Amino acid sequence: MSTNVITIAAIVTQLLVIIIGTVDGLHVTGVWSPSAEPMKVIARFGVGKSDPHHKEDSYGYFFGNVTHHMDPNEKFKTKTSALVLVNRQLFQQIYGIHKTSAKVVNKVVKNGDNKDNKTVSVRPKTFCDNIFDVVDTKAYDQTCYKDNKWDLIRFVPCLEGAVCDGAAKSSQIVQNYQFTYVIEDQTEPTFWFLLLIACYRDVKSANGTHNITCEWRDGSSDDSVLKYDVWLVNGHPSSASNKPLDFDHQFSFEQQDLFLYLLLIIFYIILTSAQLYAFTSQKIRNLLSYLFTISLSTHCLSYFFVGLHKIVFAHDGQGFEILNTVADIIRILSLGWPVTKPEISAKPLILIAWMAYIVIEIGLFIWIKKSVDPIEEIDEYQTFPGWISMGFRVFLMMWFLYELRLSMMLEQDQKRLKFYLHFGAGILVWFVHLPLVAMF
Repeated sequence: MSTNVITIAAIVTQLLVIIIGTVDGLHVTGVWSPSAEPMKVIARFGVGKSDPHHKEDSYGYFFGNVTHHMDPNEKFKTKTSALVLVNRQLFQQIYGIHKTSAKVVNKVVKNGDNKDNKTVSVRPKTFCDNIFDVVDTKAYDQTCYKDNKWDLIRFVPCLEGAVCDGAAKSSQIVQNYQFTYVIEDQTEPTFWFLLLIACYRDVKSANGTHNITCEWRDGSSDDSVLKYDVWLVNGHPSSASNKPLDFDHQFSFEQQDLFLYLLLIIFYIILTSAQLYAFTSQKIRNLLSYLFTISLSTHCLSYFFVGLHKIVFAHDGQGFEILNTVADIIRILSLGWPVTKPEISAKPLILIAWMAYIVIEIGLFIWIKKSVDPIEEIDEYQTFPGWISMGFRVFLMMWFLYELRLSMMLEQDQKRLKFYLHFGAGILVWFVHLPLVAMF
């Protein structure tokens, strides 16, 4: 039985890896065309709280290059797009505009200076106007918004070997890169989003005069392809290069748990080794021993894969995301093995329940990955697939309590009854904690 199950699990894992695919880490590379999509979210990255005693090592640094894909040395090409950095609050407004700004409506307003009180047409609000009405309240521009403090905008593509236009004169530049954003003096951890937007600022004179319009124009007619190569890190890049393994540098603040995973891997290796030794020492092995050993070994393997991904990620900012996905699948499989009592009765029922659990959890895992927009930061248990998973968990809890009650009614030994009571209370906490956390 165990051989067949492992074979099936391996096939399922292979299929899921093909379906889900791979995702780059936070050293992000790719291409983008303004004509293909008006806005692209390059990355989301959490920058931690600034330390006044170690300022540069606690700041966030986003740096990289954005050039023409085919001709990075093209000097006279109009810069039809903008690279924009925004915090979570600004991004929520921008993303809402992006999702609802498909249509543009012409508007007219009354001219207050016109004695006849006639209405005059104004330039209709476009996607770019709506977006940058939000951004321009904060973003510095040396021509149009000198009083603003936040250095958020670069105009792209940038000339190879040169610094991107739009940076503040006082902005820091990481050597050999075209742009650098520094997130400094944060009082609490914050998510920041790096965007490519098909808009450019109109700095030409209006109607032949010398008045600068500073209006935003639509650049989505540009069919050129831009290539980007971006790093997003916590702490100054030069400080991390002196360490063989930095636990925090490459990671967004909510994912800075590499040290914890290394401890878990060591713990599971010791625990699994002890179980394997005990298993091989047994002369008579029942089904429970096989199931428990396989479950513990697969759980250990899942943590090993996650740890390996994070170690490589700490070095190159990308890691092996495919291992992270495989680890999730293996963890689901490892949780599906039933462990109840030395002799397993009603084997068909338990086998059916186990298969149903595996199929439902893997199906919901794929559903959540494909249907939930990660940009919107929705918890998976606040979605319809998450509710189904939670409901199935409650069903298993009720079944467990029913079986525990039957076992206690048949048991006469007081020590075993006391053990059942404590064991049931502990398992019940495990069942209940996730629904409570998801609700509140």
